[in-house]
Amino acid sequence: MMALLFLGSSELWANDIRLFGKITDKNHQAIFAANIYLSAHPHLLTASDEEGCFQLNIPERFLNDSLVVSFIGYKSHRKALKDLPINEFLEIVLQEDWTRLDAVVLEQNPEVSEEFSLEKLDKLEIYLSPVAAGDPLNALTVLPAATNTAESANPSFRGSEAQASQVVLNGINISNPVRNTQMSGMGNFSLFNTELIQSLRVHAGNPPLSFGNSLAGLVDIKSTKQLQASQTQIALSMANIGVLRSQKIGEKAFVQLYGNYQFSGPYLYLNDCQDMLSAFSSRDLGINTHATWKKSSFNYYAYFINEDYQGKEFYQHQLRNSEAWKRRLFGVFNWHYAHQRLFFELNAGHNHSFGRMQVANIDASMAEANYQLNTKLKYFVSDALYLQAGLSNEFMEIDYCQKGEFVEESDSCLHYQLPEAFAYLRWKKERVSLGCGLRSMLTRQEKSEGPMLAGQTHLRYQIDGGSSLQASVGQYYAYCCHSSGDAHIDLQKSRQYALEYDARYGNTHLSAACYYKKETGDVYFDEQGTWQTCQRQMSGLELSWEQEWNGLKLGTSYSFLHSHFRWNGQMYPAANDLPYWLKWLISYTDEHLFTIACSAQLRAGLRYTPVVEGIWQEATQTYLPIYGAWNSSRLDDYQRVDLSLNKVFMLKKNSMLVAFASLNNIFNHHNQAAVLYRRDFSEQIASVPMQLYSIYFGLQWSF
Repeated sequence: MMALLFLGSSELWANDIRLFGKITDKNHQAIFAANIYLSAHPHLLTASDEEGCFQLNIPERFLNDSLVVSFIGYKSHRKALKDLPINEFLEIVLQEDWTRLDAVVLEQNPEVSEEFSLEKLDKLEIYLSPVAAGDPLNALTVLPAATNTAESANPSFRGSEAQASQVVLNGINISNPVRNTQMSGMGNFSLFNTELIQSLRVHAGNPPLSFGNSLAGLVDIKSTKQLQASQTQIALSMANIGVLRSQKIGEKAFVQLYGNYQFSGPYLYLNDCQDMLSAFSSRDLGINTHATWKKSSFNYYAYFINEDYQGKEFYQHQLRNSEAWKRRLFGVFNWHYAHQRLFFELNAGHNHSFGRMQVANIDASMAEANYQLNTKLKYFVSDALYLQAGLSNEFMEIDYCQKGEFVEESDSCLHYQLPEAFAYLRWKKERVSLGCGLRSMLTRQEKSEGPMLAGQTHLRYQIDGGSSLQASVGQYYAYCCHSSGDAHIDLQKSRQYALEYDARYGNTHLSAACYYKKETGDVYFDEQGTWQTCQRQMSGLELSWEQEWNGLKLGTSYSFLHSHFRWNGQMYPAANDLPYWLKWLISYTDEHLFTIACSAQLRAGLRYTPVVEGIWQEATQTYLPIYGAWNSSRLDDYQRVDLSLNKVFMLKKNSMLVAFASLNNIFNHHNQAAVLYRRDFSEQIASVPMQLYSIYFGLQWSF
C-alpha cells in the first residue's frame, strides 16, 4: 500500500508542447531504452521503445531548458528546446563513445524474455493504472490475457491457476509473491516495491525456457540498475506510513532502502468491509544495491515482512472466522560479466518463511525453505545468431502441520530438488526471428515415465516497422505445492499453442491473440474434499485497442475463454469457463498535473456446483451436502468500475508533493464470490461478496 503515487515523470502528460521522434545510431538502427529528459528538470523524462520511438510532453514554461538524449556507450545529445521544431517528427542520431564500450557490452546484453514477450509495463504505467494501487502485480489485471477472477494480486493468465504462473525477480523464482495472505492463498498486494522496479515483462503463454519450473505464464521483473539522482520519499496514507531512500555511491553504485508500517484502523473505519475483513497489519523492510566494476555488475535485493490478517473465509459453504500471520525473508544475488561477444551471469536466491492459519475448526502451520542457483552463458556467433545455455538447481522443503476437530490430522515434510540444464538458439535475419529451446531434468523423478523434457519453438515476423506476428508452441513441466486439504507436491505438465499479433503506430496500439492449452495435474474438488488427477483444456481469443491523444488515453479489450476439464473419461466445464470478459480504461492529465483515470470490467459469472440437499450426520453433528451436476450453475455477472485521482504539486528545490485517492467499485456492485446455504442445505440464502465500495487516499513527498 505504499504508493499510488507519481514520480515527477507524471509531468510527461502535460500537453503544452509535444516532442516525438526516433533515436537511432549512425547506421539508422533503433536504440532501445535511451533516456530522453530535460537538462534542468531531469524528472521530466521518458525512454525510447523497442523501435527507438519516443514522446515527451513538456510544459511551455520550460522552453528555456535543453533536451538531453543519453544511452550508455554513446555520446549524450544535447540541444536547446527553442532550437527544436515543435510538433514535428525528430530523428536524433547518437554517436558511439569508444571510451565506454565496456559498459555497452553489459547494457546491450539481450534477454531471451524480450524475444518472447509482447507485453511490457514500466513504472509510470503501474502508477497510472486505477486498479493497481501502485502495485506491479495488481497492474497486470488490465491486460487482456489476465484471467484472475479472485480480485487478488496473484497473477493468472489464459485460464490457468495462479500457482501455475511464475514471478521471477532478477532471474530467481519468487513463490507466493503476495502479502496480506488469506487462508485461501489470496493476497491483496505483492511483495515488490514499484520504486525499485526497472521493467516488468509479461509472458501470458509459452514462457521462455531460460527460466525453470514454469508452466503456464511468467512475469519477469528487473530491479533498478541505474539511479538518476539521490532522493528521499515519505508516504502517508489511510493504512500505511513508509520511507524510501535512494542514494548514489559515486558514479557506478547506489543503494535503495525502504520500510513500511501498515495499519488497518482508518481504512476499516471509513470502508464497509461487510465483516469480511476485521484487521490487518504488516511491517516490512527492503534493500536493493547495485554496482559495476570494469566488465562486471553486481546486484543484491533483499526483503523482510511480518504480517497479520483477520477476517472471514468461505469454507464448507459457510462463512467462518479466519486468522493468519506470516514472517518471510528472501534475497536475490546477481553477478553479470561480459567480454566481447560472451556474456555470463550467476543468479542465487534464498527464501525462508513461517506462517500459521486458522479457519473454522482447522489450525494449520507451514514452514518453507527454498534455495536456487542458476548460471547462464550467452555467445554471439554473429549478428544474426546467438546461443544460450545454462544450468540450474532448486531445492524446496515444506513442513506442513494440520489439526482440528472432525478433520484428519497431518504432519508432512515435503521436499523436492530440481537440477536442470537448458539450451536456446536464436536466429534473426531482417524481419524474421526464429528461436527454439530445450530444458531437461538431470535426474529422473519418482512416478515419471522416462526423462522429463521441455521444449519450445517460436517464430516472429516483423510485418513492418510497427507490427509483428508471432507463433509459438511449447511443452512444459513444473512442481506445484498444494497446502489445501492433503498437503503434497505435484509434478504438472502443459502443452501450449499460440498465435499473437501486435501493432504500434504512433499513439495507437492494437493486439490480438488466439491460443490452446492442455494441462495435466492434480485439482482439488471441494465436492469430494480430495485431490484428483485430471486434464484441463483451455482455448481462447483476445482482442485489444489502445489510443492516446495528448493527455487522453483510451483502451478496451475483449477476451473469450473456453475452459473444461476431463476426469474419469468425461468432460465438464471449469469454473472459469467465460464466454466474455470486457475491460475498459480511460485516463486524462491536464496541464496542471491533475490526473483522473477510470477502469471497468464486465464478465460472465463463475460456474459452480450447486448443492441440492443435505443429509444429517450423527458423528459430526452436521449436514452432509449432496451435489448436483458439476459446474452446472453460474454466479451473477461480474461488474466493477474503479476511479483514481492524482495531483502533483511542484515545490521548491526540486521537491514534489503528490496527493492521491482511489475509489474502488464506485457503483457498489455486489459481485458474488460464492453462494451461502441454510445449515441443512435446503435453499440458498445469500452470497459471499467480493470487494464492495471502498476509498483509499494519501500523500507522498519526494525531495
